[in-house]
Amino acid sequence: MSNLSDADRLRIPVDQLAIGMYVVELDRAWTETAFQFQGFRIRQQQEIRLLQEICQYVWVDARRSVGIRQQARENQAAQEADLQPLIGKVSFSAEMAQAEPAYQAAREQSLRIL
Repeated sequence: MSNLSDADRLRIPVDQLAIGMYVVELDRAWTETAFQFQGFRIRQQQEIRLLQEICQYVWVDARRSVGIRQQARENQAAQEADLQPLIGKVSFSAEMAQAEPAYQAAREQSLRIL
């Protein structure tokens, strides 16, 4: 797997798995599963069901997968779009005005302990 580039190694939620995808990594240790090999091409729906029972997501090698490269890339792009932080932007000075009292209180507590 060392020659596998990040562009070819895609994190896929198990509800989006398809026959033909080549699974290279799980979200848990392979030894915690019934799979005999570390890395395999999904050939049967039963393998997808088993992955769905034990994992939330897996990593797929797009180069070694059959007929899913574009689909996997679209899934990855959609997933990355969903990861945008939902935090509102605040100016530095406004954040410092709020953080300063908390910092001072924590500092005073730590000095009392020492």
